[in-house]
Amino acid sequence: MSAPTQARFVGLAVHQTYVVGGTVNAGQEVVLRPQRVALVQVEAWAKKHLQPTDQVLLEATPNAWYL
Repeated sequence: MSAPTQARFVGLAVHQTYVVGGTVNAGQEVVLRPQRVALVQVEAWAKKHLQPTDQVLLEATPNAWYL
């Protein structure tokens, strides 16, 4: 039997040409330090770093619709 996955929380701040994203776990320990990712690379970044069970918080900005 595998151990349950610990909750992870991802924050994304969307800017005009890039996104800043970082991840913490339920204990508020940094899992992924904030990184600046070009908008055209966000999909590849997400596939590499995000898990299906991650909870994502997206900053409400006009550029958020791009994601």
